[in-house]
Amino acid sequence: MLSVLQTSTSLHTLQLLHVEVKPSHQLSILSIPTLKALVLNFSYFFPTATKMPVSSITSLSLGPVNPPAAIKHTLRLFRSTLEILEISFIPVDVPLILEAVQLPRLTCFTLYSVTPEGLTEFTPRASSTITKLCIITSCEPCRFGLSDGVFPKLREVSSPWWIGVQLVPGRPVQVFYDTEFGEMELSNLQADLVLLAQSTRGIKVLRLSTSLSMHCLLQYLATHVTQLQRLYLWMNTQSLMTIPLESQQPPIEGNLNALIEIHITFTDRIEWCDARPLTCHRLSAMCLWICPALELVTVSISDSISQQMFKLRRMRTGEWEDLV
Repeated sequence: MLSVLQTSTSLHTLQLLHVEVKPSHQLSILSIPTLKALVLNFSYFFPTATKMPVSSITSLSLGPVNPPAAIKHTLRLFRSTLEILEISFIPVDVPLILEAVQLPRLTCFTLYSVTPEGLTEFTPRASSTITKLCIITSCEPCRFGLSDGVFPKLREVSSPWWIGVQLVPGRPVQVFYDTEFGEMELSNLQADLVLLAQSTRGIKVLRLSTSLSMHCLLQYLATHVTQLQRLYLWMNTQSLMTIPLESQQPPIEGNLNALIEIHITFTDRIEWCDARPLTCHRLSAMCLWICPALELVTVSISDSISQQMFKLRRMRTGEWEDLV
């Protein structure tokens, strides 16, 4: 079957499930001229010394049941072309494998079920090319330390909040997406924003989950994350109700002059017909008063039937236009 695919002129992605890929099948896969993405789900490449053609694959996903020797063999096959790597639920020392098999073009790395101890084993050599890092884990929050020079080119992080705020300091991270819902304590948020401020390039895009009032959150962002351009929020509707009207708002101390977009998703369900008028009024008042450069606000609300979204856009006159 795989040998037939060698003549394909349009196959871009191949996914294998529960397959032990023998050398002859590996040869067939690497000979598909248009293949760019390979997913090995409960499958692995059987190690072999057979000479293989140069791969055109740039994206590789390794699922469960990949022995360490098979991982090393597979990465060596795609060493010269691999740009995106995803490793899922594999109880092996991934950093040491990356240390042994250099991937000079690897920029995007996703790691599932990693432990803090696993992160501390990364070396500058194993992480030198990675610019985008995604970490999915169910570990309890804890502190961990990274070696000096690890992830020197890191630009974007997607991870639980407690991991991201430890990855950012001293690295050129500009984009950080929190991947978990949670309500941070105010004291923790203040300390964590201080850590985010230690990015060597400044955080430009940030996503987080909070139950703080919008005004309170923007105050802390204006103090610590002053280069922020786009803000994505998971909030509950109670936070919305605490937004004061313009005449009641205390001034913000700090700088939010770079902030041009705010995108809000409410995590609890409310009736759209009740929430929308109040949301429009309070958000437009808050935006005009606090964020002088703001151009776009989007709000997503899930009611009992569906998810709705409205947008507010600042027109050239300085007034706000309701786009939905």
